[in-house]
Amino acid sequence: MAPDPVPLVVASLWPVDSNVTAPLMIKFHNYRRIQGYSSAEALRRAQCDLLADPDERLRSPYAWASFVIYGGHASF
Repeated sequence: MAPDPVPLVVASLWPVDSNVTAPLMIKFHNYRRIQGYSSAEALRRAQCDLLADPDERLRSPYAWASFVIYGGHASF
């Protein structure tokens, strides 16, 4: 029996610094799991949060613009 396909992948289009992108992923999971937004909306909100962050490193598109979502809805 084949394994179930992965319903959703969040991927980076280029190599990223984990220390700089960690806040994005934390915010993304908070918006998606705790606040109940769709994955696409959760990523958009997390990216907007970083764009407005007082830390210049987090405002840089390098920290948040590389991430995209492939797939559909996931309930996990």
